[in-house]
Amino acid sequence: MLDKLFQSPKPLLEKKYHVVSVDVGQFDNNIDFASDFVDLSASGIPALVVLTGDGDIRVATDDGSFSHARDMDNAEVNAFLSKWAG
Repeated sequence: MLDKLFQSPKPLLEKKYHVVSVDVGQFDNNIDFASDFVDLSASGIPALVVLTGDGDIRVATDDGSFSHARDMDNAEVNAFLSKWAG
């Protein structure tokens, strides 16, 4: 899902981010790993987490802001990523 959304902001992603995809399946894969960064029960799937260079969480979509990603437009995705690009 996010792979498709990340096509528009690809230049920003390549310049400012290191993207790591974690497959959580239907809440049955890699849950222990993902739960170190985001509360999937609150965020829904897909979720997005932005870490600092030191691995600290800058923002996580615990508010569910990416759970409706299939309905998001490029401007919404670009705005979120630009805000947290640091």
